[in-house]
Amino acid sequence: MPLDGLLEVTASKEPVPGGGGIAAMTAASAAALVEMVANLTIGKKGYDEIEKLMVSIRDKAHGLRQRYLDGIAEDAAAFDGVIRAVRLPKDLAAHTARGQYAAGWQGSHEVVGYLDEKGIDPESTTETYAAIRLDVDTRRWAGVPFYLRTGKRLGKRVTEIAVVFKRAPHLPFESTATKELGKNAVVIRVQPDEGVTMRFGAKVPGGTSMEVRDVSMDFGYGRSFTESSPEAYERLILDVLLGDPPLFPTTEEVNLSWKILDPIEEFWSTLGQPQPYRSGTWGPEEAVEMLARDGHRWRMP
Repeated sequence: MPLDGLLEVTASKEPVPGGGGIAAMTAASAAALVEMVANLTIGKKGYDEIEKLMVSIRDKAHGLRQRYLDGIAEDAAAFDGVIRAVRLPKDLAAHTARGQYAAGWQGSHEVVGYLDEKGIDPESTTETYAAIRLDVDTRRWAGVPFYLRTGKRLGKRVTEIAVVFKRAPHLPFESTATKELGKNAVVIRVQPDEGVTMRFGAKVPGGTSMEVRDVSMDFGYGRSFTESSPEAYERLILDVLLGDPPLFPTTEEVNLSWKILDPIEEFWSTLGQPQPYRSGTWGPEEAVEMLARDGHRWRMP
C-alpha cells in the first residue's frame, strides 16, 4: 500500500545532504512548512516486478522515511526521539488524503486504471496514493506542519524534501514589484537527480522599474562529480554484507513508525473507495484540498 511509502523512501545514492545543518539554520519562526514527496510513475505491474526483486530488502528499508524526517527535524544523534515527537492531526478526515489511479496517459503511453489491472478485484479499495499531515513537537519545529505524499502512476518519479519558508513580514518594495515572487525554499533532491536547490527572490536586471522574481541556486551530484555512485539498493545490500547499520531502523523505530500510521489505516478502512485520479497527474483533488485548508499548496517537483 502507498501508506508504506510514507515509511520507506527508497534509499538515496548518497546521504541526505545537509541533514543536521538544515535544522540548525531553520526554526519554527522562519519555516512555513516541510514537504516530503516520494512519487512513482509505475503502476501495479511495474511495482510488482520490483517488489519480487527487492522483497528481502524492503523490510530493512522500512524506516528510511523516518531517517529523512530525523535528519531534517533534529540533530542526527536522536533518531527515535523525533519519531516519539511526531503527532497525528486530530481531524484525520481533514488532514489525510487517499486515492487510486484511473486510466490515463503516462508520458506517451496510454495506461489502464488500477481496477482494470490484471489480477485486481474490481471492487478493491486499496490506495495507490496517500498524503498526510504530521506535526513534530520539538523546540525547533513546533507549529510547522510536515506534509508527506507518495503514490503510483504520478506525473514524475521524484523523491525530495522541501523546507518552505514564511514570507518576510515586510518587503520594502511596491506590491507590483513582487507579484511574481513566491516563498523561499531549500529543496533536497533524494532521487533521481540527487542534489540541493535553494530558491529565493532576486531583482530582474535592467529596466526602469523594480521587479523581483524567484531564482534558484542549484547543486547536483551528477553535474559536479565524474565518479558514479552505486544505485540505492546496491548500497543497502553492501551495508548488509558489511554489517553497517546507520541506514536501517531498529525494531523500536519500526514499531513507533507503525504507531503513527496504524490509526490512519484504521480510519481509512471505514471510508470505502479511494478518490480516483488520472494516471500521469499529481494525485487526487482531496490532496489539494487538504493543503488548501491550511492555506498552502503542493510544490511542483
